[in-house]
Amino acid sequence: MLIPIILGISVTSCSSVKKIEVLTSPVEKVPLLLPPVEQIKLDAIEWVIITEANVDQVFAQLEKKKYDAVVFGVNDKGYESLSVNLAKIRQLVEQQKAVIVAYDKYYNQQSINIEQAQNNHDEKKQQMEEKSKSEKPWWEVW
Repeated sequence: MLIPIILGISVTSCSSVKKIEVLTSPVEKVPLLLPPVEQIKLDAIEWVIITEANVDQVFAQLEKKKYDAVVFGVNDKGYESLSVNLAKIRQLVEQQKAVIVAYDKYYNQQSINIEQAQNNHDEKKQQMEEKSKSEKPWWEVW
C-alpha cells in the first residue's frame, strides 16, 4: 500500500516542476563627462630689481609712468621661497593631471569590460536557448 502512494507522489511531483528562467538586463553606465581643461593665460609681471644704487632712478621711472610710488618687494630668501612655492604648485597640478588620466583609463577599461561581459552573457543565453530547443521532454525520452 505504501509503495503505490510513494510511486504516485514521485511521478506527480516530477510533472509539476516548472523550468525557472532567469533574465538579467544590463544597466547602462552613465557616461563620465569631464569638461575640457582650459589653458591658463597668465598676465605679464614686470619685475624690477631695486638696489641702493638705483632706488632713485626706479622711483623716477614710476613717477614718469604715472604709477603710485609703492613697491612690493621680497629679499633674496623671500624670492627663493616664492620660487619653491610655485614649484610645489606646479607639482600638484602635474599630480592632478595624472589622477585625471588614471580615472579616464579606468573608466574606459571598465566600459570595455562591461561590454565584454554583456557579450558573454548574450552568447551563454543563446546557447542555453538552443540547448533547451534541442532537448526533448522527459516523457518523450522514455
